[in-house]
Order: sequence, then structure tokens, then C-alpha cells
Amino acid sequence: MKKMLELSDLNEAAFLEIEGIEVKTTKRAGRVYWTVPADQRTYEALARLREDPLVPALTFIRHLKKLRAVMLDARSNGNGYEIRGKETDHGRADS
Repeated sequence: MKKMLELSDLNEAAFLEIEGIEVKTTKRAGRVYWTVPADQRTYEALARLREDPLVPALTFIRHLKKLRAVMLDARSNGNGYEIRGKETDHGRADS
């Protein structure tokens, strides 16, 4: 089984998703966490985040809103699930 890194920061999860890293949700003890692969690519993306990179604002907001909706759904329904979809040229998620 692949090692996973657990995050509690929604902003980090949104940035990692923009970077093309698969983000999943899990719920434990009433809290929602974001899980991502614990690999070199993830750690490099987190290091880039700490360098305050330029990120298109609307893209970031779109990912933030999507992840927040998933988080709220997981809190109310107890469902943690994988977010599928990839940004297209039009800025919409493909399912």
C-alpha cells in the first residue's frame, strides 16, 4: 500500500491539487483530513508552496471552493471520497 501524508490545511490541499497531485478526503474522530501520496513530488510541491509562488487566483479559489464543499459534505454525511477531475483549458473540472 502506498504511504499517504495527512494534511489538515485546506489551502495546502488546494495548492497540491492545482499541482496535479491526487487529493482524497478522510474523516476521523469528526474531523476531515486531506490525504495525498507521501512521495517526492508531493514534498517538492509543498516546498514550492513555502516559497510563495504565483498561482492564478481564480484557479486557486475554484479548487478551494471545491475542496471546501467536499469537506462540508464529509462532515455532514461521514463520507470521505476521492476528488476526481482535472483542470481543462476552460478552467472546469472534467469528471
